[in-house]
Amino acid sequence: MNRRLILVSPHFPPSNAADHQRVRQSLPFWKSLGWKAQVIDVNTWQVAAPTDPFLTATVPSEVPVERVNALSLSCSRVPGLCTLGYRCKNAVWRAIKRTMKKLPVHETVVVYFSTTQFAVLTLIPRLKQRWPDAIVVVDYQDPWFSDFYRQHSEIRPPGGRLKYAVVNRLAQYHEPRTLHCVDGLTAVSAAYLKTLRNRYRWVSQIPMRTLPFAVAETDFDALKLHPPADPVFQRSPAALNWVYVGRGGADMESACRALFRAFHRNLKRIPELKRVHMHFIGTDYAPPGRARPTIAPIADQEGVAAMVSEYPERVSYGTALQALVDADALIIPGSIDPSYSASKIFPCIVARKPLLAIFHEQSPIHEIVASTSSGICIPFSSPTTIDQLSEAIEAQWLSQNAFLNTPSTNWCAFSPYTAKQMTKELSVFFDEVVLRAATEKP
Repeated sequence: MNRRLILVSPHFPPSNAADHQRVRQSLPFWKSLGWKAQVIDVNTWQVAAPTDPFLTATVPSEVPVERVNALSLSCSRVPGLCTLGYRCKNAVWRAIKRTMKKLPVHETVVVYFSTTQFAVLTLIPRLKQRWPDAIVVVDYQDPWFSDFYRQHSEIRPPGGRLKYAVVNRLAQYHEPRTLHCVDGLTAVSAAYLKTLRNRYRWVSQIPMRTLPFAVAETDFDALKLHPPADPVFQRSPAALNWVYVGRGGADMESACRALFRAFHRNLKRIPELKRVHMHFIGTDYAPPGRARPTIAPIADQEGVAAMVSEYPERVSYGTALQALVDADALIIPGSIDPSYSASKIFPCIVARKPLLAIFHEQSPIHEIVASTSSGICIPFSSPTTIDQLSEAIEAQWLSQNAFLNTPSTNWCAFSPYTAKQMTKELSVFFDEVVLRAATEKP
């Protein structure tokens, strides 16, 4: 049976964007799983994201990639065209039409939208109307419509309150209309799917699968061949570099503040801490030149500013991996949002370093770290005070010198989180969705 997979991912290498990672990492495996995969993305020069040649080196040359022309970046200043999703929507639609017209009549077709450019998802009703036999699956990497910032009014939403309110209102309108037309859903967090089921009762009838982002272990091999020209920091035998790579923000303040408070309280008691310098890398998603620190001010308030460096501008994926390799220990502060599931946990585990994760008790990160014995994961909840959380960090990370001890990771338990295995799981899910759609045909 011929099986065609069309992967819609407006961001794609060499664009240095997080939301193409599932697509990129899956590409080496589709052929062996019986799928003819191809990618639809946007020309890199029309994407407001830096480029990373390292990412291009990891893409198999035999996979067809159609790069479409979006509206100019200058259009992002026009109301209604502020995101790549809106600027590229029509071009992506034309690419889908060209592809669908060329396919054999009896070929099984799955169109997989894996992107946080949610405006592109509004193409799905039109796609299903024209090609009702095509199987459409959507990947929830982030919530499309969310009430998180309404519940936490003290936190400024990305882009400001007015812009976020408009975007969220459009999402509230488009999400149910789109979901009525999809055949399957995947999500990086089970909480996202639970929210959808609670919001729309009929969504429970749609096949769903929770699939966290994976890690491509071959990325670390490629890093040896394509090392970044400018690493963020230089290693020194005299220093212990603790590293975090990822976004910051007000929702991570509790975890960061507790870490810094515990660190400050134990500086005199634990001599090794005087050698520690903490690096927080790529903490703001703002365009170059507009990134603002969100972690360093907290460190200053907690009295450890001299031992903390924040580099708010985003770095390339290759540079981020190199920082993990060069680290002496890795730290991952989590959000107060219970549904937050940091995909960055998997490269951190593969980097084979002492690992501290501080996450909400409902986060799936706890199960991942515990089941793989890959580090220390400290939970918190809404009632947890900063002092209580800092005491837990002190007891489990500092007093035990866990930051000096590489964990004995259970690699057999970790294997389900590799790109190869995760792609296999995704392929099985696609087959289940295809079979279900075939049995429901009149």
